[in-house]
Amino acid sequence: QKMYDRWSLNYQQSADVNFSLQDLKDATDAVEVNSAEWKRINDVKAYVHFMKLMYQRNPLVQASNDSVYQYIYSIHQIMLVQTAAFTGQRYLGTAPEPLTAHQLTEQEI
Repeated sequence: QKMYDRWSLNYQQSADVNFSLQDLKDATDAVEVNSAEWKRINDVKAYVHFMKLMYQRNPLVQASNDSVYQYIYSIHQIMLVQTAAFTGQRYLGTAPEPLTAHQLTEQEI
């Protein structure tokens, strides 16, 4: 709740990534592992990591953009980022094919 309130009232762009990761760690510590709440928190962690990659990327370097795409492919199963729509955008250059069919597990997230 703390994270969502901050996002609504005082979103701080790239600085918010670290605040959000701490909020999500605190939330994870407060719930039972493998519970529905834990799984939802992991989904949001995956999205916050996507935000981190977007803020860190160098838009002039295609390899930097490709790393964002590869991450999106690896979290496609949680459907927090519309992979098909995102890869159709040209502001990150041409979307590469996935390097691997591996999708991140909840533990990896």
